[in-house]
Order: sequence, then structure tokens, then C-alpha cells
Amino acid sequence: MELYIVDAFSSRPFGGNPAAVCICEQPLETAMMQQIAREMNLSETAFLTKVEDGYRLRWFTPAAEVKLCGHATLASAHILWETGRLGAGEEARFLTLSGLLTARRRGRLIELNFPAHRPVEESRPEMKQQLAAALGINADRLQALYRYGEDLLAVLDSEQTVRGLEPDFHALLGVETRGIAVTAAGEGREGKTNTDSLGNAGDTPALDDAISAKDTNELKTGKVIPAADAVKGSKAANTGKAVDIANGSINENNADPAAISGNSGNSAAPSSAAVYDCVSRFFCPAVGVQEDPVTGSAHCGIAPYWSTKLGKSKLKAFQASARGGELELEVDGDRVKIAGPAVTVLRGKLDDTCLTAY
Repeated sequence: MELYIVDAFSSRPFGGNPAAVCICEQPLETAMMQQIAREMNLSETAFLTKVEDGYRLRWFTPAAEVKLCGHATLASAHILWETGRLGAGEEARFLTLSGLLTARRRGRLIELNFPAHRPVEESRPEMKQQLAAALGINADRLQALYRYGEDLLAVLDSEQTVRGLEPDFHALLGVETRGIAVTAAGEGREGKTNTDSLGNAGDTPALDDAISAKDTNELKTGKVIPAADAVKGSKAANTGKAVDIANGSINENNADPAAISGNSGNSAAPSSAAVYDCVSRFFCPAVGVQEDPVTGSAHCGIAPYWSTKLGKSKLKAFQASARGGELELEVDGDRVKIAGPAVTVLRGKLDDTCLTAY
């Protein structure tokens, strides 16, 4: 079985969000896909199977199957075009648990067409207090709280607060939600020109150039951690240790810089001159992912919120994880278009004996 690792929402290796993409000649059993996802130890592993009207697409974290994933969808589309399974002008069509999803090439970007999840206010004051405590901030910094899809959207008072969060992941597991997106308005966005690694015109340095100028040792590496072990490791994201998922233990000698980022309090930052409409981070220990580096699906809720708040349909977004990632967003009725680049960092094959060993 062909297997690839793709860095999504990045134009350079080792940025954005890594996803494994498996090309299946025939459908695999769910248990086998879950086992492979555990072996990959990335936030998401995508499985593609050719069907009459496109590709069947399923996504797995190391702990569970999920209904929607942006970066692994972008990675899957990238591989279909790169391997010639789709022509340059062809649309990628994916049949998923969230219905039909499509992707198209737009220059060097890939644009996903996802359902919009318009946030609905979470009115329980105790929920706001509980979440603020789990995020490690005073409740007055949590300006508003909403639900969208299966997740919470927490609007914070500033970009600095978002970047500086050091969540208690044990406490986050007690919050009534699957995942938590935290967001704030991008600082200095008024009256400035934005240039970013997505290739948009302007006079500010690109994100990729800003990151390449930094010593990569300054960026803490984190890990994917099984939901059961997240209880034991509340602030484990600061350790920079990889997780041995099969044994449910932390392996101090195998920290993987390409693993999912868990950068509490140490967000990647583009040049201070860079301009974004909004910034965010995404935490999801309930499905075995402490912090996701760049979360396309979270912007199905983030984009409609900021579109309404700012009175504009097109947005520039930055997800402030250690790896960091930029997204172009457009709200179009009940859909959200999410665009970004991708780069393949690994090409290989899963040994056939693995498919019969479990």
C-alpha cells in the first residue's frame, strides 16, 4: 500500500501540519486503519479508496476516527494530483462522513470547499469559568464562548493571550466538548498590507522566511498522546517527548520534530509586520491530540465568526502553533473555502505483511 507524509498548509518541509496519506487498493477494516494511524503517530492519517465518483476518504487520529479533517483532506488532494491520479484541472471529490467534499487547485494553493458551522453562543457561565481555568487564564480574558459542530470556540481578548496559553490538558478533558478552538483578532491588521507564504502580494516578509530565520531549537516539539494517557500527563505538551502509543508511555529518546506540535506558551511567530484578520490554536485531547498544528476544519467555525465580526467574506488566518500555518479563508453562504499549500516529505510503502498481521 502506497503511503505518503505531507506537510499541509506549508510550502516548505517541516512546517504546517503533517498528515499521513494511504492509498488503498481495496477498503480496509476499520480496526486496521486505526492500527496504521497509531503506527503513524500523527494527528491524522487519511485513507483513500477509489470509488465511481471520486475517492472514499476516512480520517483517523491515533485514538479514534473523526468526521472531518481539513489538513489531511488537503494532503490527500495534493497526493492525488502529484501522483497523476487526477489531472491538473480536475476537481478532487471525496465521499466522507461529512458528506461530499471537494478540492481544486488554485495556482500553487489547494482550495477546500467545506461546510460552514456557524457558532451558537454557549450561555452557561459555569462552562466559561471551567474552560478559562483549564486554559490557565482569568475568565475576563475569555470574551465569548460558542459551540460549532462538535467543538467549542473561545474568543479571547488578544493575540498575545492566544499565543501565550499553557493549558492544563487534564482539566480540558473534563470540559464538555470534543475540541477547543481559541481565537482572537490579529494584532495590527488595520491599514497594513499582508504578505505571507501563500504567495500574496505585499511588502511584509513571508511566514516561511520568518521561520527559516529562527533557530529551530527555539520551537518546542510536542506529541500526539492517547486520550487515556492525556489524563496522566496534563501539561505534557511542554516536555518535547514523543509518545509510544503502542505501550502508552512517553519515550524520552525519540522526540520527533515532525510530530504534532504541543507548543504551550511558545507559538511560532511570523514577522511582527505580518497582518492577519485572526489567529487561533486548537486543542483536542479527547481524541488523543493535545494541540493540532494547523486545523482546517476548525476554521469552518472560526471563519464564519470573524466574517460576521469584521464584515468581510475573505480572511487571512494564522494558527499559532509551534510549527505555525497560514490559511486563506472565504465564507460563501453555507460553505467555507479554505486554501493553503502542501509539500510531500516522505514517499513509501506499507509492507503487505502488515495488512494481514492484525
